[in-house]
Amino acid sequence: MSFSRAFSDGVTEAADPQEHMFGVPRLSELLVGQHDVPLDQLQKRVVDSVENFARGASQADDITLLFIRYRAASHTAETGA
Repeated sequence: MSFSRAFSDGVTEAADPQEHMFGVPRLSELLVGQHDVPLDQLQKRVVDSVENFARGASQADDITLLFIRYRAASHTAETGA
């Protein structure tokens, strides 16, 4: 099972009070090993993490996330074996 994700630049460009950006590496680290987490919980984790990082700093952009979970067909189903 895998999932794909799409996000707006408002996620990675969210800034803290010192104007440091949240960044792709921080987002990637947050998502590592999260394949079995329910998507609504995963969304909440990301939004909460961005909000905690920003610590109330005004943001210039929206935060948009899209998570899609998919399950690959088994090898047996694909080959008919």
